[in-house]
Amino acid sequence: MILSACALTEEDKKHGGNQGCTMKGIAACAAFESVELALSGVHIDSVHGINGFTPEDTMHNMGRIASPGMTMTEKIIVEIQQEKLQA
Repeated sequence: MILSACALTEEDKKHGGNQGCTMKGIAACAAFESVELALSGVHIDSVHGINGFTPEDTMHNMGRIASPGMTMTEKIIVEIQQEKLQA
């Protein structure tokens, strides 16, 4: 069933399907493929990039990057939305 969903997602991209649905399908396919790789023993060593020794360490490292970089994000998103309403 997942492979069928991935195939349909490819068709959505080609034929102008709803962008939000297409992106959700792409993310689901990527997640499925990641699981297949993990179950096959494929992984990225913790010495690379922000990868930690555990998934929790990796998430902590991601938070260290995102937190300072995201401080203005909500304000900017609200500004963009307000600009769209005025246009």
